[in-house]
Amino acid sequence: MTSIDLGLGTIRLQQEATELSVYGTRGGSPELRDALAALHGVDPTEVVVTSGASLGLVALLAGHERSAPVLIPRPYYPGYLGMCQALGHEVRSYDARAISDPRALLADAPAGSLLLLNTPHNPTGAVVDERIIAHLVSQAPDVRVVVDRAYAGLCFTRPDDDGLTGVIPGCASVFSLSKRYAIPGARVGYVIAEASLTAEVELWHWRLAMTPAAPSQTAALAALENDQRPSLLRTLTERRSLALKLARAAGLRADAPDGGLFLWCRLCQSTDITATALLQQAEVDGVPGPAFGASHHSFRLSFAVPVEDLQEAFGRIGRCLESSINAGVVR
Repeated sequence: MTSIDLGLGTIRLQQEATELSVYGTRGGSPELRDALAALHGVDPTEVVVTSGASLGLVALLAGHERSAPVLIPRPYYPGYLGMCQALGHEVRSYDARAISDPRALLADAPAGSLLLLNTPHNPTGAVVDERIIAHLVSQAPDVRVVVDRAYAGLCFTRPDDDGLTGVIPGCASVFSLSKRYAIPGARVGYVIAEASLTAEVELWHWRLAMTPAAPSQTAALAALENDQRPSLLRTLTERRSLALKLARAAGLRADAPDGGLFLWCRLCQSTDITATALLQQAEVDGVPGPAFGASHHSFRLSFAVPVEDLQEAFGRIGRCLESSINAGVVR
């Protein structure tokens, strides 16, 4: 017999139900989990769908022991601090470039700690080689490694790299459909890990936010079935090149990001002008370096916007920077 659901408080007074009149499936609908499992070459039990990648990270952090620290890369995505602080975790940061030397990095990771990696890195766009991640995990049996892959598949230096890893024993990978398929309004992410860990993530997600919304899961499945990533990546590659050219013309220091949606810009260290003051004067919305635990002379800008917006924004920044330097205004 088919189970009759009288457990949840849904108002469903007729047999017919719409997606908006029911909760989404806990852990993700079978259709969506199957599609994601096929995409990664894993078993559906090794996939759990979450309400955005952020809640996947929160669920993983919620299951982490409070007695052991969480290590985050610096510069760091600002949300990491908020998540850890809300959950009562001790946070330690490490230089994001230290990932190139796993032995030295793990020397500062106490047994039982959670080591958070981010690739492509937000805000710098650096991409970590998968062989380094696999080696690090193999050398860290007493450390839980979580890889934030929100921008997976948006890689410019290796455009054929879709960023879709399988299960790495002892490691959890967090993905975002919002970024990969340009559907941020759907708020759908997912975690790939061993089945025992995805079950734990599913439980914590249920405790924190119940289920991913049913309409969002349907939208995510449609995006998977109609993959527009090749076209998206071509456009982003063009915007990346344009943003880099405009930033340098404006007098900013910027390196070409390997992946992601952002340009990490720096001001000349010989001046005292701050990124916050510059952005306010130029009336350009960006994120100053201190939000990432970085210098007042750095800031993050998105290049995933219309060409006209990029041209106008960097034009304003260039004019304001030149005017401030010429006038001797450094604050």
